[in-house]
Amino acid sequence: MTTTPTPGATETPAAGATASAPPSQSQIQQQARSEAEQHRRDAEQQVQRTIDREAVLAVEETRRALRFIAEGKTADAMAAIERAAGTIDVLVARNADTALLPVAADAEIIDTAPSDLGAIRDIIGGADAAMFVRDLPLARLLLGMLISEIRVRSFHLPLVAYPAALREAARLLDQDHADEARGVLQAAIDSLVVIDRIIPLPLVLARVAMNTAESLRDQDREAARRMLSLARTELDRAVELGYGGDDDEYKALSRSVSDLEKQLRGNENTSSTFTRLKEQFENVMKRLTGGQRTSRVEKKAQSDGEARPAEKQRATTATQPS
Repeated sequence: MTTTPTPGATETPAAGATASAPPSQSQIQQQARSEAEQHRRDAEQQVQRTIDREAVLAVEETRRALRFIAEGKTADAMAAIERAAGTIDVLVARNADTALLPVAADAEIIDTAPSDLGAIRDIIGGADAAMFVRDLPLARLLLGMLISEIRVRSFHLPLVAYPAALREAARLLDQDHADEARGVLQAAIDSLVVIDRIIPLPLVLARVAMNTAESLRDQDREAARRMLSLARTELDRAVELGYGGDDDEYKALSRSVSDLEKQLRGNENTSSTFTRLKEQFENVMKRLTGGQRTSRVEKKAQSDGEARPAEKQRATTATQPS
């Protein structure tokens, strides 16, 4: 039977109790991987449920039209465009307040970042130097070595630009400008907006380490302190990899972990401190994983307020509250 320490009392193992060996760092990492995979599956299932099947059909008809044009089947291509346009018209009427509709989604674990903080800083320095001399291929290669995340990616059909593209393609095809029509349809496909939601893997590992530390605090304070040290290291990794940013609550969380380590070293009661730390961690986790990053925005036409299908501009990756 597990006993809950009285507040203010010193936590010591019961006389004669035998403590099992604390988990190793590799075991903690394996547990974190299992938790990360569960996160990935849950996130993928959640985003898959948001996909609009009619929007998917409109994109599929657009791709059929492209294939028919390549095969010289103009009438079939026009019919496919008309089916896509009809579906889109229904979607626009049904979703008057929606700019984007999801048509595809997946989630994957990407983990290329070193575990060593010094190695991470060296790669960052190399990427900074490459950017300074505009060696963008090298910068991209180095930045690709600084990823440790679950990436939930969804593709969205823009409800303003897409129907305009279909109308323009139909007009061009009707005038026997097949190549131009194909270009407009391809631009419509390319206008699908990519939105990423990121779950940093260092935070998943930090959570597992914190929970393990809490389970060990009664039987092996030194092992619990090592687990907290691992959690703090992972929080530092998240910052170095750019997941923490300048979030003040995030910095306060790191300080709280350090303070709890000191309490364990001083043989103080830590029950309420662990509870507060876990609440603080979950708030930070929710904030850092609740944003979205989008690949591009659509330009608005100056004349009539519609987006020109072939005009797109790349957007600086921006975080938006979910």
